[in-house]
Amino acid sequence: MAVLGALGVILAITVGALLIVGAVVASHRAQSAADLAALAAAAALVGGEPAPSACSAGAAVAVRNGARLASCRAGPDLSVELSVEVVATAARVGTATARARAGPAASGGAG
Repeated sequence: MAVLGALGVILAITVGALLIVGAVVASHRAQSAADLAALAAAAALVGGEPAPSACSAGAAVAVRNGARLASCRAGPDLSVELSVEVVATAARVGTATARARAGPAASGGAG
């Protein structure tokens, strides 16, 4: 009987660990997709594309990285701020969201 109890505890810990790992992986995928999408959108803006086209470029990159573009805002300084969502592989984990900003170095950076 004690063996069954120990197996139950081990199983519960394993399932919990897998859910945590799934959430962490989704978070990392979301941040990577957001960073790449922001860079693509900012590059399109710097290349002369209008804001809607730049956000479309960002959305395409997000999709190629397993994410969905949730919002995109292009600034007058050729910068882009956007957010993406990634659905975790484990059903009970939910959706990970990440934000990113990209643009020329002189546009509102830290220094």
